Amino acid sequence: MGTVMPQLLRKRFAELDAQASELAKTRAISRDFNGGTDENVDHEQFLAWCVKSRNLLVSVCGQDSEHYKAFVEAESYSSWSGNLKNFSRKRAVFGAARWPYETARHMATTRRSRRQMSIQ
Repeated sequence: MGTVMPQLLRKRFAELDAQASELAKTRAISRDFNGGTDENVDHEQFLAWCVKSRNLLVSVCGQDSEHYKAFVEAESYSSWSGNLKNFSRKRAVFGAARWPYETARHMATTRRSRRQMSIQ
């Protein structure tokens, strides 16, 4: 896979994580038709983030991966109280899929540092 592709994937994960943080700031509470409350994030931004994230998960993990399946399953989660719960579930799956790339980066940096120390 070379070093360029993992760097691009880490960058894309970071960009989408930043977008999720911004999306979380759009959280709003409103009244539903029954007099209860709904908790939502911006619907259009949420949809765009979902599509981008799903695309990245397919590219990185594949459609048969547990991460992709869990992300899609979170889409089908029905919530009568707004989309905030769906967003939270999807964000958790996204974070779980991102973790191996962050861990691999940390491990590679640690290995490189140890090699440099042993050479000196």
